[in-house]
Amino acid sequence: MHQIATDTQGLPVNLAKAVALTAGLSAGPVMKTLPGPHRETVLPGLARLSGIILLAGSVRPSALTQATGRSPLSLPLANDHTLLDVWRRQALVLAGRAKLERLAVRIIVDRSSAAPALTSEDIDAGLGVEVDPVELRGTAGVLKDVTAAYDDDDFVLTASAAQLMTESLVDIATDLAARQSDLAVAVQADGSPSSVMLIRCGCLKHISSVGFIDLKEQAIPQIAARHSASVAWRTGRTEHQVRTLSDYVSAVRLHQRQVIGATTGDDPFAERWESSAAVIEDGATVDPSATLHDSIVLTGGRVERNATLVRSVVCAGGVVRRGQVVVDQFVTR
Repeated sequence: MHQIATDTQGLPVNLAKAVALTAGLSAGPVMKTLPGPHRETVLPGLARLSGIILLAGSVRPSALTQATGRSPLSLPLANDHTLLDVWRRQALVLAGRAKLERLAVRIIVDRSSAAPALTSEDIDAGLGVEVDPVELRGTAGVLKDVTAAYDDDDFVLTASAAQLMTESLVDIATDLAARQSDLAVAVQADGSPSSVMLIRCGCLKHISSVGFIDLKEQAIPQIAARHSASVAWRTGRTEHQVRTLSDYVSAVRLHQRQVIGATTGDDPFAERWESSAAVIEDGATVDPSATLHDSIVLTGGRVERNATLVRSVVCAGGVVRRGQVVVDQFVTR
């Protein structure tokens, strides 16, 4: 009989079943309680992890990509690094903890989406960009197509690319591996399914080779009917989407808080909050008298004397004139 593991927090079976339904798992399989993960002993279970697949396509261009002309992965979260840099660092840590010499990170974009530009550091770390082999396949269809060359017993860790992880990818992957299932889905504390899943490639063989197939709504119930599937509860949010102006501004602030928390450690007197976050990318021009509050100026953007930016993004060719006040806007060419 197929098994769905309950949460790691000892929640009631009926609540775990509700979450399974939320994640798209059918209610048929019987629940079985598994012990909570022990990270040091579970990590070897990731030895069959063959890669991370970041799904970076979209059904339609977002306002963020239209305004900036970039993939969300190429947008800066600080003056010196982008969302893609954050993903690369997470992947390298995961590879090290899982004792893998190299872990491929495959960024899958569709033909109408902007692709992130890779640096030599990205390529050396195993990152690569690929275009969907077939258009309009849906997330499940794309996963089937791009994992066709993997062995059935290989595992892939999948996630939406356009998001900032708010929890360690190592912790999530370890928890998913502890489920010892063909498919394991991370579930956030509010009951919503995360985009992070650990999937045995053999599970994807039964997905149709033609047509649009959504992963959560269509493929997961099919997989759960044939294979072992599980949900793994997390104690909070696992991810923060980066698809809109407000998403992006919030991600910059969130990343700033993450960095401050990492550098201050457990010092109870450390300053962990700042009134505003500002990112000025190389190649942007910002007058020293200008005020930036939770705002980003991208390469080719210009902010003139005594201008004020609040929760806004100045894109390449965009100009904020002298003394102008801009609130909650993209400033474009």
